Amino acid sequence: MTQKTQVIQYCSTKGKPCGIATYTEMTARAHKQSIVGSLKELKECKSPITHLHIQHEFGMMSSTELGEIFAYCKEKGIHCYVTMHTVVPLPTLPEYLRFRLLRPFGGKLTLTSVPKGLALLAFQIWEDCIWLLHLLLRGNLRLWKRWNSLKEKVSTKTSQDKAQKIFPQGWQWTRENPDYDMGSYLHFRTSQKTIVQSAEKIVVHCTEAKEALQNMGANSIEVIPHGVLFAPTSPHRHSHEDGKTHVGCFGFMHPHKCLLEIIDACAQVPNLSLHIYASTEHCGLDDRYRRQVERKANQHEWIELCTDHLELDEVIWKLSACDVNVWFADVPGGMSVSGSIRQYIAAGRPIIASDTIMISDIRDAVEVVPPQDVHALAQVLSQYREANEESSIKWAVQLAWEKVTTPYTRTPSPTS
Repeated sequence: MTQKTQVIQYCSTKGKPCGIATYTEMTARAHKQSIVGSLKELKECKSPITHLHIQHEFGMMSSTELGEIFAYCKEKGIHCYVTMHTVVPLPTLPEYLRFRLLRPFGGKLTLTSVPKGLALLAFQIWEDCIWLLHLLLRGNLRLWKRWNSLKEKVSTKTSQDKAQKIFPQGWQWTRENPDYDMGSYLHFRTSQKTIVQSAEKIVVHCTEAKEALQNMGANSIEVIPHGVLFAPTSPHRHSHEDGKTHVGCFGFMHPHKCLLEIIDACAQVPNLSLHIYASTEHCGLDDRYRRQVERKANQHEWIELCTDHLELDEVIWKLSACDVNVWFADVPGGMSVSGSIRQYIAAGRPIIASDTIMISDIRDAVEVVPPQDVHALAQVLSQYREANEESSIKWAVQLAWEKVTTPYTRTPSPTS
């Protein structure tokens, strides 16, 4: 007798205002699955489990926790799948150490680069020592706050400027240019190695992530689209009342969302109103960026800034009342797709998006502009005309959560 498939979703941020938690809730709801948020909760499950599906994002769980989950699944005979929402191609440890050593000197040792380079190298080593201290005193929030406060006063911009000389093509977070500290590097490396070695199947959302994992030695990888919440849209447009072009923007309040750059671009376009829906839930201990955005938004009466954490159906409703929505994020590294832009698609309005890997799976549904090119964004906005909505609505229907393929129950792919 064939055992009925019983899938449990594992998300360590269950119930929190987090993109991965929302993704897990939508997946579980669409396929009638349960969610657990810890290994303890998993062990307390009464019903028999055939599959555990871990939703993984860096920083959400340690490699130790991952190892414990895999060990438990192996002991109980549970099939363990992992959705990797981000995959980071990494250099080898010798390559990384070489980069870290040469970065303060601009890539080469000269009479002019050595004095300043030594000072920057000392600061870099000091950063690593602080990381080691923090690792030893894990959970010491007071120490972490002091360290973040100190980093506010000591800028590393000079170090990054020098590093651009090593990679003149662009300062991007890639395998060839790993702009992260020792702690991040080891976290990425250990977590990915654990998943590649232990997961029965790995799910990713783009072919680039699949190729990166194959280079790490992973074998069973499946590309599955990121779902879209098919929710009601507003029949009303702000522009019907005032004749202005209304631009919408949604996402967590993070620097990589490039909200300041969006404001700068919109400031160049006459007769425009900007609506920013940016939750501050993930600002963390350092909320400088939030203060910068609020200060800039308050300088213009044509900007609406909402920092509340809104439900997805409310976000979709608000975005659908705009004429065009802008996704201008530029995440410096990793292979992933954007979750926030799914709400843009669900809103059914035209989308202008930064041309990055994060929109690789829906590029045909958007109008692209170069990342961080404020002038290009302003130019596209100034030439905006009422567009056909059928394309966005078609994508929203195709990628509805209920239609997205799962790796354990073979249902037709929405893109086939």
